[in-house]
Amino acid sequence: MKYNLKNPSLLLFHADWCGHCQRLMPTFDKFSENINKSKLNIVKFNADKDPNYIKSFNVEGFPTILLHVPKENKYINYNGDRSITDLVKFVNENNNIDITQF
Repeated sequence: MKYNLKNPSLLLFHADWCGHCQRLMPTFDKFSENINKSKLNIVKFNADKDPNYIKSFNVEGFPTILLHVPKENKYINYNGDRSITDLVKFVNENNNIDITQF
């Protein structure tokens, strides 16, 4: 899977059989549709289809959301509410960027 490593990236690790993931997906998809994609990559990894990525990021539960901050070459685990508002706030605060499209 390729994405622009120079931009911050929000990584979602999920599984089709996971009830929490199924409830999160509509919110995460709507979030993805309404952000400025030139400033943030959105990458989804499915546990059944992308097991190597799940292992390489040491994912232990689903859903897991990580923010890659390229300036600092680090990953930040998201533990907030599963709402669009909180996801936007998390990304903006941890990158000093505004990802909102409007």
